[in-house]
Amino acid sequence: MERRWSRKKRAGRAEAEESRAPQVQSVQEGVQASSEPSGDGADLRRAALDILREPPQTVEPQVDDRPDAPPAIAPKETAKAVPDAAPMRAEAQTEIAPTPIPAVQGGSGQHRSAPDLWGRVPSFPLDLKHLEKNRIITAERTDPAHSAFDVLRTKLLRLLSENGWSRIAVTSPTEGCGKTFMSVNLALSLSRQANCRTVLMDLDMRRPSVAKVLGMKDPGSMGDFLRGDLSIEGLFRRAGPNDVKIGDNVMVAANGRREDYASELMQLPEAAEVMDRMEEALAPDVILFDMPPALVNDDVLAARPLFDGVLLIIGGGITKPQQVRDVERRLGKETPLLGVVLNRSEGENAQAYSY
Repeated sequence: MERRWSRKKRAGRAEAEESRAPQVQSVQEGVQASSEPSGDGADLRRAALDILREPPQTVEPQVDDRPDAPPAIAPKETAKAVPDAAPMRAEAQTEIAPTPIPAVQGGSGQHRSAPDLWGRVPSFPLDLKHLEKNRIITAERTDPAHSAFDVLRTKLLRLLSENGWSRIAVTSPTEGCGKTFMSVNLALSLSRQANCRTVLMDLDMRRPSVAKVLGMKDPGSMGDFLRGDLSIEGLFRRAGPNDVKIGDNVMVAANGRREDYASELMQLPEAAEVMDRMEEALAPDVILFDMPPALVNDDVLAARPLFDGVLLIIGGGITKPQQVRDVERRLGKETPLLGVVLNRSEGENAQAYSY
């Protein structure tokens, strides 16, 4: 059965983008209902809300009406990855419209075009001590802040379902904001959705870190995969058996080799074709791209045709309000901003604000 989510995304992007306006109103109300911070924290949140309030420009998709024309891929943009070296605080604060989420359409197995291929992909072991050391709090879920990722998961799934999207670029303005920390924790939170298949890909090819965070041994080359020289089975890995209910419906494409020309690589026609073939073969419901920081280089801009929307991670005590505005200008108003997550928040009201 054809999936409801991702099949709509290559046509009618203009309709989908109109849905951001009511989201912004809900976000604004949620922030005002919380205790307002002062100083730089307040300025940072105001900057994030400002870019969410601005209605996106409508972009008419370019349609090639030739009988043999390939499906059009919507335009997209770049970002650059940051090694999440410093341990991130667990309080992840989401600036996304607080709306309920319906059950994922299709149910287990009904929307998957290649279940045999998914099953053939090798698994990798999960070392819970290693995950805890790297602040992957959604693994054992002993840290109460894990629920913030569940809230983020629910809201994102709702947005994706409503708009027919599946590909999310996770980026930040600069290094040290915790984008890889957020990407991995969100992917594991999504793995507990039994009827939702998730793929996490490390597209921070200049400074890859997903394999290190997850403790994956001998990861393959993302560059070779995007060039079409490496198969899905050669790069992708499923979560292995574990005692904490991390589902095997999450798949990770880590990267073990730096690519100094990552921007040029992601603009190759082969890269878009490989992504499309991967999506057709695995039929995931959600694809998370751990991207480089958006203001460090042009990688996020170069990758714009590969993703549907952006999840922006900003770091408390790190990100400046002007940097949030600079990201918006760089990505362009036509790039859907799915949400802004304030990581490393400080203050006694941080936990409450996460909700």
